Amino acid sequence: LSKIDVPFLHQSDLCTFNQTPIVIPENTYVIWDSYRELTQNVIVEPTATLRITCDIKTLGKFVVKRGAKLIVDGASISNLCEENNWRGIEVWGNPGKEHPTGSDPEGDLVDYDLESDDPGVVYLSGATLIRPVDGVFTWYEDDVHPDSYLWSNYWGGIVQALSTEFVNHRRGVAFMSYTKSDNSSKFSDCRFLSTLGYSGITMWNVKNIKITNCTFLAQNSDTLHFTSGITSIDANPKIDHCSFTGNRYGLEARSTFSYVDDPLHVFNGSHFYATQSYYNITHIFSSGILGLRVDKSEFNRGAYAASFGGNTRFNINRNIFNGYRKSAIKLERTGSRIKQLDFNYLTSNFNTMVTGLSVFRDNFTFQFTSNCFNNPINDVKLELIPLFPDQGSISIANNNYFHPFSSNGPELFSRVTRFDYYIPTSGANSRATPHCHRLTTRPDPNCTTY
Repeated sequence: LSKIDVPFLHQSDLCTFNQTPIVIPENTYVIWDSYRELTQNVIVEPTATLRITCDIKTLGKFVVKRGAKLIVDGASISNLCEENNWRGIEVWGNPGKEHPTGSDPEGDLVDYDLESDDPGVVYLSGATLIRPVDGVFTWYEDDVHPDSYLWSNYWGGIVQALSTEFVNHRRGVAFMSYTKSDNSSKFSDCRFLSTLGYSGITMWNVKNIKITNCTFLAQNSDTLHFTSGITSIDANPKIDHCSFTGNRYGLEARSTFSYVDDPLHVFNGSHFYATQSYYNITHIFSSGILGLRVDKSEFNRGAYAASFGGNTRFNINRNIFNGYRKSAIKLERTGSRIKQLDFNYLTSNFNTMVTGLSVFRDNFTFQFTSNCFNNPINDVKLELIPLFPDQGSISIANNNYFHPFSSNGPELFSRVTRFDYYIPTSGANSRATPHCHRLTTRPDPNCTTY
């Protein structure tokens, strides 16, 4: 046996960034299958593929250029230095070219041969991204040009993630605008877990990103921050059977455009939940959303299940709202676009002030029909409204069911001067006729239903 001297490697050496990147050349397929510690960036060139099947710790970022592909298969990427996050995965797009869909029936692009000017693809399967600043982001970034993230000719990269965890990030995945075609990005059975960050997924002006059976847990425990599971601006993701727990906002949806022809859709048993310590949560917060459908989903606890403001269009039907602290649905100045609340169950006994539906100021063309309310005093509360639309018509009754009347107060509390509420004409359950009042604290004989 012979003796060799192994030099001592100080932690500061590991945490010194190397300016010379590792480059994966064009027209190559490279597999990394043994543990690595990286102090520099990794750049995947057009028509190249880097497949990672081993755990990696890094100081830098991965750059996936147009026509390039990064596959992380059953591996983790995490921060090399305890005190620093790694930057994340930067993927470049091509805003002038439609996203490929491939021949796979599920739209997977893992085996799709990219052309050199196709959007770059990041494919994560059974992967874990731990403590990135942004897990994956779809813009160009360098240290010389602080506004480089605004260079729109790099927007439109593709992210596909299956059974992947995003842990302790600022943003798990962040999308900049891309409108040439439907976005081929998708997420299935993923978990976004962070007590440090801003949002699990953020997206701006992208079309039809599919998010299926994913979990968004406690993006930030500090209620002073406006943190969310999904932040959507002028986008219409399809949120299918997902779970949101402990987020300040489960879904934060905003619109700046005048019209969205294909609405944002939350459906198929998606579940929004607030734990005991997160009562100040609003599960869906919307500002001027111009197309939202929520159906067959469940909302538990929190301050509000859904809060809408600004000129809004929505259809909320066949959901369960339970245990809210203030109101299941809150509307404030939602304007003249069509809004429907149908076939929902709204119940809470948190306190005597809780309300199923709260409406403030101008909310034209809003109809609530065939809902079942069960709240201690006021099922519906209308306040500070100069005008409220008639509910139903002579030919179409409302068919809402209200909680059994008690002398504590009416099911319908109104400060509206007058509107007509039409009830079934024959054979109706007594709960279909609300007791109401306008300005007093008890049922008012001048406030009647028709």
